[in-house]
Amino acid sequence: MSTILSIYPPVLEIPQNFRLVNWEVKQGEAVLENCTLAKLEGVLDQKIYAITSPNEGVVTSMKLKNLTQQVSSETPIAIFQVCDHPVTFGGLCTNCGADVSQLRKSANPKSGVFLSNPHIQVTMNHARKLEEENVNRLKGQKKLALVLDLDNTILHACTEDIIRVSDPLAKKKFIINSGQFTYGFHLPPSRLQYFVKVHLRSFVNLPF
Repeated sequence: MSTILSIYPPVLEIPQNFRLVNWEVKQGEAVLENCTLAKLEGVLDQKIYAITSPNEGVVTSMKLKNLTQQVSSETPIAIFQVCDHPVTFGGLCTNCGADVSQLRKSANPKSGVFLSNPHIQVTMNHARKLEEENVNRLKGQKKLALVLDLDNTILHACTEDIIRVSDPLAKKKFIINSGQFTYGFHLPPSRLQYFVKVHLRSFVNLPF
């Protein structure tokens, strides 16, 4: 869910009203954090004050449009929708609907997760969030994540009965030689013990 914020003129030690000099963005435009949204002029001190975006998001409404209108620090001048655009499709944010295609080009890219569809892009933070939610869901359902490794490059799996066929002491040797990278578990109602041996460390050290 997006957060909706009201944008106000600055609060000064000596209160004064402000008038609009100009808007630096358009209504509905997606902006980055600390982007200048508007410039206001203090009625008393004649100074120019830049109003910046509190976060990445979209200016959904501009309430101050008349250059002669004066507002206090307690009067909102714009409505801002905070959105980090977690998923984009064809350059459009699927959350707030803003066009962020140009925004992504000008920014230090925070997103780099491309799916099989080149038009879909997911931010790294959102991808991690989805992965955490999936892991928690699987844990809650007490389900295992299946890793399929056909050529035994990274994983080697077998059952207790297979190990005992060739050597009665093979089970003990298998566990001792593999150390902390071997995991045993049961799948009810079977009484067989299953083993998974991880070869990842040896695999990444292979000379290619």
